[in-house]
Amino acid sequence: MDRSRVVLLVDDDVQLTRLWAMALRDAGYVVVEAASVAEARRLLAERDFAVIVIDLFFDRPDGRPTAEGLRLVAEWNLARLQAGGLTGRAILVSGAQLTLTHGEQLRALGSTFHADVLLTKPFSIDELVAVVDRLADDTGTHAAVP
Repeated sequence: MDRSRVVLLVDDDVQLTRLWAMALRDAGYVVVEAASVAEARRLLAERDFAVIVIDLFFDRPDGRPTAEGLRLVAEWNLARLQAGGLTGRAILVSGAQLTLTHGEQLRALGSTFHADVLLTKPFSIDELVAVVDRLADDTGTHAAVP
């Protein structure tokens, strides 16, 4: 299987994840879905993905949001670097209503943890596919982070 065509989708909104998966499959990707960060961690330990599309915030059991998506991207990239590989390609998605300042802060934070793109929900399916296409095409060409 060509790793450059395998995408992991991680979001606790199962209906939305299914919609994204259908569009990406129609675009020729193999898509693996996870409804939680724990499930995504297990999948990342089992195989490599060209691109991860992950929700930035997940609700904790007490209902408060936590930035588990960002933490998972950082862990994934650290493991790849320690294994002598390149950082992975990650798209963070967020349904949070962001002001310009919040959006800039999240983009900077995402960049620090080697996330490539921040998409704010709602976004179009065409936009998601275009971003995945761009990142998947670039999978083998970006440099490892020192």
